[in-house]
Amino acid sequence: MNKPWMKWVWFGLFVFVIVSLQCSHIFQIYQVLPDMLLVVFVLFAIYQSRFAAEITGFVVGLIVDTLTGGWFGFHAFLYTFLAWFVGIYQKRFFVTTLQGFLFFILWATFLKYLIFLLLSLIIKGQWLFSGGYLVSFFGEWLYNSVWSVLFFFFLPLLFFKEE
Repeated sequence: MNKPWMKWVWFGLFVFVIVSLQCSHIFQIYQVLPDMLLVVFVLFAIYQSRFAAEITGFVVGLIVDTLTGGWFGFHAFLYTFLAWFVGIYQKRFFVTTLQGFLFFILWATFLKYLIFLLLSLIIKGQWLFSGGYLVSFFGEWLYNSVWSVLFFFFLPLLFFKEE
């Protein structure tokens, strides 16, 4: 890749494929669906500038919100917030190791569920916390961790290396 803009084109195509796979529910197991975009954006925020990660997270989050039909703006806020969170706290943790990255995925999944709980309390006026919610959280966290190992080793080689 001689041209620097080509890595953004390829990364955009990769994100498009991930969004398509995530919206199709192909990888759903027992009502648990991995949030592969969450994993990709945590990696993206680690290797790119915080501003680029926040803008990209916001734009792709709006696209996901449009495609999924959920609360409009939830994913845009979530991915923007996660880019900010990783940009601020990656200095305190060793996110270049697999253990540090898996720790960030745990926190990112926890923050996703916490934001959803708080927004459901604010918007719907009801608390959606139940035992099934905890099972869903732990299932998604484990599923995200499996995808994290794959993405951690291959995505930096493909998209984030310096030329």
